[in-house]
Amino acid sequence: MNHKFDFSFHFKPTKLKEISKKLENQYKGVKSLPDYIIRRDLPLILKEIEELPYDEQEIIKYSKTLKRLHLNLLASEYPYGIEDELLHSKIRLILERRYNSIIGKRFWYHFQIRPKDPFIIALLSKAFKEENEQFLSLSSSVRKMYNEIFQSDEVIESMSIKLGQEAAGVDQAIKLWKIQEGKELHHLLWNHMIFQFIDNDQFIRTQNQETLKEVLYYYPLKDFKQVMELYLHSFNVDDFHEFIMQILLHRLGNPAESLSKWDGVSNNAINKVKQWLFQRKLEEFLDSERFQYWKKYIHLTNNVKTINDPPISAMYFGEFVVVEFANKGNAAYFYETVGFDRTLSKNLKTGTKVEYLKNQYAPYFINKLNHSGGWDWRFDQYMNQYLKGSYDFIH
Repeated sequence: MNHKFDFSFHFKPTKLKEISKKLENQYKGVKSLPDYIIRRDLPLILKEIEELPYDEQEIIKYSKTLKRLHLNLLASEYPYGIEDELLHSKIRLILERRYNSIIGKRFWYHFQIRPKDPFIIALLSKAFKEENEQFLSLSSSVRKMYNEIFQSDEVIESMSIKLGQEAAGVDQAIKLWKIQEGKELHHLLWNHMIFQFIDNDQFIRTQNQETLKEVLYYYPLKDFKQVMELYLHSFNVDDFHEFIMQILLHRLGNPAESLSKWDGVSNNAINKVKQWLFQRKLEEFLDSERFQYWKKYIHLTNNVKTINDPPISAMYFGEFVVVEFANKGNAAYFYETVGFDRTLSKNLKTGTKVEYLKNQYAPYFINKLNHSGGWDWRFDQYMNQYLKGSYDFIH
């Protein structure tokens, strides 16, 4: 007797669902998923999305079929190693329609690396519209600023302005704003802030000096010159910041010695740097009274040469030179530049004798003026005439 049996078999993937759910929970809080899940699922999902017609309703319908694990996968692995705007546009619609906090956190991580990417900025704009106050564990004040920033048309520019205005300084603000140091966003924001605030003394004084040094030291050279042009035009010589000037000289060299690296910088800016350098030279060894006097004429000099032993300076005012001896009791000697450079200037070297730079019988000698009572007013009378070329002036 033969018996024929018909079996009715229904498969319920209960175990697989449990594993899938477990994986979702296990990896929802980390920056990336296990490699085997990425290799197994990502190509299939991308192919399915690529084959979808570019129809909003169809894409939304498809998005509803995706598990949270696969949404997490699409968020974590952006940009998938693919430069396909149409595919990215479809994925963006899916992620916006099925948005959750994991997606927002993933794209905040991507933003640190690809801060100019409009796809990422659009997802974060969605995130800051929908998320609650706990998103990214931001303070209420920072969260409020981000809400405004990500609704603006210029996100990076807006961020850099707000950061630069933080009273505690940018280094502190970077931590509060959850910006990762060393990432592209961090570098980009600093580049924008330098352009926006390098002419602001309060900003410069508020920042960590070592941080500013590092930013300026590694700033792209072409941009660095533009930034320094703005800086030099924005401040008076007396208000230049020592550490910024030292970086400028380190990168471009001393303009009084060589202009080979100063191309693209205006003559006016270069002259202010020279003026700062000449002023520092004089300040090193002239007493306060004489330094303050010659300081007002520094902008008219085209060179200042100094030696420290003995302390002597030669200030070049175009057609004439003034030699000052730091040790008191010495008059200032005035010479015509051509004659001085041809003969006496060779004596301007360490170990020289002061007498070697005093020659009132030379044909290029103009005058010598002592520093006795009311000397500054008397010097002004002669300087005004000598600057006009009137070397025969007698007061």
